Amino acid sequence: MWKRIWLVARRDFDAVVRTKGFVIGLLFMPLLTLASIGLPKLLEKMGESGERRFAVADWSGALQQPLAEWATQRNGQPGQKLQMVLEPVDLAAAGLLDKPYSVARAELAEQLAQRARAGELFGWLLIGPRVGEVPPAIRDAAGGNDAPGVGSLHEEFGLAYAALSLTAGELRQELRNAARERIRKLRLERSGVDSALVARIDREILFEEFVVPREATSGDGSSAGMLRSSGGKEVAVPIALVILLLMGIMQSAGVLLNATIEEKSNRVVEVLVSSISAVELLAGKLIGSFLTGMVVLLAWGVAAGFAAGHFDLLRAGTLSGGNLAWYAFYFLGGYLLFGSVYVAIGAMCNSIQDAQNMMFPVVILIVLPMLGMTHVLQHPDSAVSTALLLFPFSAPLLMPMRLALPPPPVWWLPAASAVSVALGVFLCLWAAGKIFRVAIFSTGKPPKLGELWRWIREPS
Repeated sequence: MWKRIWLVARRDFDAVVRTKGFVIGLLFMPLLTLASIGLPKLLEKMGESGERRFAVADWSGALQQPLAEWATQRNGQPGQKLQMVLEPVDLAAAGLLDKPYSVARAELAEQLAQRARAGELFGWLLIGPRVGEVPPAIRDAAGGNDAPGVGSLHEEFGLAYAALSLTAGELRQELRNAARERIRKLRLERSGVDSALVARIDREILFEEFVVPREATSGDGSSAGMLRSSGGKEVAVPIALVILLLMGIMQSAGVLLNATIEEKSNRVVEVLVSSISAVELLAGKLIGSFLTGMVVLLAWGVAAGFAAGHFDLLRAGTLSGGNLAWYAFYFLGGYLLFGSVYVAIGAMCNSIQDAQNMMFPVVILIVLPMLGMTHVLQHPDSAVSTALLLFPFSAPLLMPMRLALPPPPVWWLPAASAVSVALGVFLCLWAAGKIFRVAIFSTGKPPKLGELWRWIREPS
């Protein structure tokens, strides 16, 4: 019997893995992972180089020198291929200091635009005459509008930036941040406030996070026995586990569904059943599709694990031997649960359209763990989370995620969840075997619920 089952499994496995579509899909995730790691570095090496010249017109007379010093320091950084040159504008020689600021700014902007079009400049920065003053926090008594410098950011208190491209490199962001930082320092100094003291006050406060283990490992009250948090990175790998297992299960079950419908519609199954029993055919098809899913899961899992390690997302113990054994068990359990349902649907249908009409209950079972994922992440020990982790159709996806979350669950929860999944697998396989044995030879419309129940109750 086992020899015949293995022949069916090998036949289904070879029929899938030797196709171009499968190979392309199998290599997609590893190649995408390598691209996510290597492409940013490659693009950085291929980034812009050369010189970008900006004209700086400082009506305040207080920022030209600090910005020039900042540009010199920036350009001297190692690996800085794109140099920023700040060209000062002589406002007095241009006769712009005697004119109202709004008029002078418009005239200068037109002149600089002509130079930019001629290729002499990449852009410019205009600094208002009152940029070093603290804007008045008052309202205009006449119309109730913001006074100059308040809310509306009046041009005399602000900056004006223009360039041939607002998205070229990080130049705009760098120049804006540098100007804002020096304007803030200037305003503090003119207000009689120590800018160095304010910088120390504004310094980011150290906020350490630890996860308290369920069992004490250190009696001195220190943090030695605690798990240090990675600042929110803990959820990245658990969520990736859910997605990876879901993709692997659905890939295998989908292949199984399509193959069953195709063989039934082409009457190939009648030839097969003439040599082996329907139960042996069912077992062989389940094993063959499972092996296909394992190939996909291993290839994508190794790629995802490599990427998680590269970006420092893996918490110690996430890929321990015990956890890996649990992940494999839940993948097998999830596949057998959904695979048995899919193969039963495939046996009852003569076309993909018929199968789609019967997939609604299965879609609910797939969506359920996805809807409950956020709750389990935020409240891993709540009653709702425990119920989701014990429900056979949500446990294969959510329990691996829970095992990867710190701290680990209580010891009995994975065991109880495994028993629930095993019981669900037994019942689904038993019902699928009953349905498959009869439905694989049926024709016409898919059976109703009453007819399905009669098939299941029939003695073997």
